[in-house]
Amino acid sequence: RRSSDLRAGHRHQERPGAHHGRLYQGSLAKAAIIGGVEPDPGTFPFLAYIVDKRGEEVSFCTGTVLSVNVILTAGHCAEDTETGLINEPSGYAIVTGNVEWTSSARQVTGVSKVIVYPGYSRSQATADAALLVLSAPITAPSISLATWPSDSPALEAGKLALLAGWGKTYYE
Repeated sequence: RRSSDLRAGHRHQERPGAHHGRLYQGSLAKAAIIGGVEPDPGTFPFLAYIVDKRGEEVSFCTGTVLSVNVILTAGHCAEDTETGLINEPSGYAIVTGNVEWTSSARQVTGVSKVIVYPGYSRSQATADAALLVLSAPITAPSISLATWPSDSPALEAGKLALLAGWGKTYYE
């Protein structure tokens, strides 16, 4: 399997002290999903494949379409993880419209602005969120966001959640 394959998997809250599916950075436990299953075409039309190319370095992240011109992604995908400097918008290419990111049935657009959530903490790996404002509108549908209080039963700790995104299919 390629390390950039789209995967989907369920994640649930583990009992305290469980070590399965966790990566450790110092004493901080971090959730990790490795593996998953390849989804059928059209399953996640609201996903965005984020390519960040700066010089010779290229990285990839997953984003979620919030509107025709805004993508939600992780904060660590929007800044230099060592210095904390926000990445230049011109380094991004956003691919939407197809989970098979090399398909011809896709849309590619640039980014005009990068907004890292002010509460993001690199050292604690908390509040890891950012917005990418697109340079042109896209046609991919946006995700339906959960609302409070109508969706509150689904937002309780310990409930199953479906996660999808491009990432490693193995851990080294």
